[in-house]
This record gives sequence, structure tokens and C-alpha cells, in this order.
Amino acid sequence: MFDDEEHSTGPYGAMRSRHLDDLPALATELARRTNDAPRTFERFAATVMEKHYVSPTEIKKEIAELSKQSLIEPTWKTRNKNARVPDASGLIVWKADEIT
Repeated sequence: MFDDEEHSTGPYGAMRSRHLDDLPALATELARRTNDAPRTFERFAATVMEKHYVSPTEIKKEIAELSKQSLIEPTWKTRNKNARVPDASGLIVWKADEIT
């Protein structure tokens, strides 16, 4: 669906490239809002994809990166300790403010 579209020329390729560049900041901001009300990954991804041309897989990778930075709780590891990314029902929970 999204294969090589970040490299395509034209307005959609340029827009997708910008959206991929913006994804880390966007995911961090949305995750920060989950502090009081955790969201499932499915709902979190739907919010991102409403206005940004990115795939669920790309969002999962960004969520995993936030977890590695200890900014969010890796709740998906409770279902499978080897899981690297959340599934649709995995909760996104901001924890950075708890440790600072």
C-alpha cells in the first residue's frame, strides 16, 4: 500500500515525506496525552492516520522507539515478553512524567 511512496515524486510523495518526518513529534505529542486516559494502539493509530499519510506499521515502529526511550509503558509485553510492538489492543500509556 505504501511501498516506495515516500520516494515517489509529485505532491503525494512530497506530502508523505513530510508526514514521515513529522511522525516522531506527532506520536510523542499524542502519547503524552495518554497520561490520564490510555488509548488502544488501534485508536491511537486511527487518530494519527486521520490527517497523516503513514501506515500502522510505521506508527508501531515509532511507538516502539518511544518505549525504548522510556517515554511510554511497553504494555504489549504483558501478552508476550518478546513482542517488540503493540498489537491493535495494546495500550499506549505515557510514563515519562512519572520518572522525571
